[in-house]
Amino acid sequence: MVAFLFGMATAFPVGVKSFVVMDQGLRFGYPRVLVSIVTASLCDSLLVVLGAARASALLRAPGNEGFLISVGALFFLVVGVMTLRGCVEGEELESRARPGAMIAQTAGVSLFNLHAVFETVGLIGGAIALQAAEDRFVFAAGSKSASWVWLVAIGFGASLLRARLTPPVRLWTRRASGGLMLVFAGVLALAWA
Repeated sequence: MVAFLFGMATAFPVGVKSFVVMDQGLRFGYPRVLVSIVTASLCDSLLVVLGAARASALLRAPGNEGFLISVGALFFLVVGVMTLRGCVEGEELESRARPGAMIAQTAGVSLFNLHAVFETVGLIGGAIALQAAEDRFVFAAGSKSASWVWLVAIGFGASLLRARLTPPVRLWTRRASGGLMLVFAGVLALAWA
């Protein structure tokens, strides 16, 4: 239970990944949102495993951090501009409804958001690594189940709201998602400078 609460404390703050899952739930609904939920959850699980294996030292190695930050900033810039471009045109881009595109976008915001990567690998993975060897699996399962629960809740919640929200509200949600990605691109670019 402690591990679940620990995981929920890190999953609960709404970031870019949560916005993308909500956006895809609002745009495509159930069952398509499952693609985004499973992708984000698997990415989180991968990062926790890397953290438990003490990969945070590799991330912080000289030269790696700057490269990862620049790749993340570029990714957020491109996806943010594409999202906002779709909002200006006022049309759903059918190509983004394809599972491959949904997986790429969700995996990108999960793995290229350096703040989330360092938090997941460093904080949760570090906490797992500090547990006694026989307790690590249980602690990891508890902390990551919180992430899965959170992503399922926001993905399905957005899918349920889809029918009740007007097109202008859904449009503003997409704009907020695109704007948040541009903000993250700027934050990462400033961190790299």
